[in-house]
Amino acid sequence: MSLVRQGDYRDAVVCALVDAANLFEARAGAAMPKRYRCACCGYEAHAFRHMFSGGHAVWNSACPGCDSRSRHRGLAVLLPRLLEELQPRKVLHFAPEPVLAKCFSGRDLTYETADLYLDDATHPGVDVQDLPFGDRSYDFVLCNHVLEHVPDDHAALRELARVLRPSGVAVLTVPGDFSRMQTVRFEGELPNGHFRDYGRDFVDLLESVFARVRPIDMSELDLKTQSMSFAIRRGDLAFVCE
Repeated sequence: MSLVRQGDYRDAVVCALVDAANLFEARAGAAMPKRYRCACCGYEAHAFRHMFSGGHAVWNSACPGCDSRSRHRGLAVLLPRLLEELQPRKVLHFAPEPVLAKCFSGRDLTYETADLYLDDATHPGVDVQDLPFGDRSYDFVLCNHVLEHVPDDHAALRELARVLRPSGVAVLTVPGDFSRMQTVRFEGELPNGHFRDYGRDFVDLLESVFARVRPIDMSELDLKTQSMSFAIRRGDLAFVCE
């Protein structure tokens, strides 16, 4: 109702549709054929939770089992493939998500985490713009939806590249619209902590720091069957940087 009082009728209607769809699934979804399987936790359902974000409905967004989103499910498919191919010995996971930490378990590697706020990280109180690690410390770095939260993303990228060994790989994801050329930079920090919404020029920024950048549309890693899907959104990109 607050959206209606503010006169934002379109958002109010979209929110109502999202709520109605979620209510329908809560009441009837269990009796309907399962169409989605979470790549992070294996949960299966007729639909995932729909969300309202940025003025838009995001259908089948959140897994009811582990609350993973499209980018997490895409990475849960991509990361094991990269780890099998690269066989890294020492890994740094910045701002670690539990749903992705399991991708590194049971492997012959040293897994470390770092975060500015999490006390239970291997390295707490760490700012990605000024990493306390020595040069060439890690073979593999994962940084998922972090760069949009820092004032100087170029400094953060230089630091991530600095701590990588010569044959190392960084896997980066950021929010954005990659059909748009330019990154949108906000006047200050938004309530969600974002300083920018990236465009295709993010690749130029990456190429100014890394020797090779490979964008991967993680939706292409989705289940290739007619009956099941991981609900990975088209255009949800991971950037594999060497």
